[in-house]
Amino acid sequence: DIQFRANGELLSALMNESQEIINNSFVGKKLVSEGDFNAGIDMLQQFIDNNDLKLPHEKHILNLKRYLEVMNKTTWQNKPPVDKLELIIDSAIIQEPDAAYLLTAKGAVEMEKHNWVKAIEFFERSLKSSPDWLIPKYYLGICYKKKKNSKKALAYFEEVLEKDTLYQTFECTKCILINMAELAMDLKQEEKSINYYLKAIELFPDYAMPYIELGDYLERKGNLDSAIVSRLITPLYKYNDTVYYRLLRIRLEYKLKAIPLSTSLDSVIVLLRDNIDSADYYFTLAMQTKEEFYDQETATTYYERAVELDSTEVFYLYALVDHLVESNKEDEIREAITNKLKNYSEEEQADLKLYLIESYLRTNEFKEAFQLYKELYTAGAISCGDIKEMRKIFKSLPEYLELVRMCKED
Repeated sequence: DIQFRANGELLSALMNESQEIINNSFVGKKLVSEGDFNAGIDMLQQFIDNNDLKLPHEKHILNLKRYLEVMNKTTWQNKPPVDKLELIIDSAIIQEPDAAYLLTAKGAVEMEKHNWVKAIEFFERSLKSSPDWLIPKYYLGICYKKKKNSKKALAYFEEVLEKDTLYQTFECTKCILINMAELAMDLKQEEKSINYYLKAIELFPDYAMPYIELGDYLERKGNLDSAIVSRLITPLYKYNDTVYYRLLRIRLEYKLKAIPLSTSLDSVIVLLRDNIDSADYYFTLAMQTKEEFYDQETATTYYERAVELDSTEVFYLYALVDHLVESNKEDEIREAITNKLKNYSEEEQADLKLYLIESYLRTNEFKEAFQLYKELYTAGAISCGDIKEMRKIFKSLPEYLELVRMCKED
């Protein structure tokens, strides 16, 4: 009796601890860390190893373990072993074919493979089993955005946040709000887009992306609403002792309130602490040199300096390339990109290859441009529809026609 009671208490404790981790991954109020995922996997394995009571739910416990293994890798690994993960989750789905949590994990694996259509199918099946679960809706928003269906993507994200008016559903609510702002802008719902950006700033005042994107939009729009500009810039004063946010505020005040960079930029020098601080300083200095002093060559030097100081932040390389495009320096554009390409993520590398493609097209080097385009398609970075949109440019290339044929077969 003592052994059985002890075994029961052990199993109960293991299950309770692991279930808390599982529930967090279901609800999403706190992003489960890689360490917690591993702890949950270990505890479920201990449950299986110590099931002296021969409790009848061992298959379900094993499937929970498989779920955590798959979600751990797809959440935290940059290049998860998708083939292995697919075998793991498929073996679980055979036992529980309608389990929403397993179908969601399967959808996550398909997302890693960039199989957006298949991922959507699994997430929608998951919702049939559990229609109020928000996690599949969040993933559906991402998938439809990848499929460039802005209307459906925005609808799913809105469903997620409608269920949680306090915006606490996900640790990455800020990511959802940025996506929603971008999608609303794509749909020409500008007022809604601005409100999503401002909500992101209100909830996450130390998150830079909404400041940057809303600032860029207001600069393009030209006809500025002073109240919106104030709500954009004022929160940044709280972070005046931080180089990045002080420089961000200075740049926004320059773009949106016409306050010269030269009035504030020198004050930042005493705050510089490391290469990352200095990279942003040199980027701003390049902007000042280019737009206030009209010294294009020195501006190029400062942009290059920013890239060298923080070679993992692709933003500075984008800025350098955009600057070189204005000067028609195609050779320098290609050299800058190819020398630094390996420093960035797969998605960022894909964007940089698009810059290279545009460079080759400007000099009528169509074969070189097409080869890069084919690489992007093979890697899943662009769709069949994107390939077909390039017909006017590549129609004289037999390789292009062959790729279109392959695209149709896929």
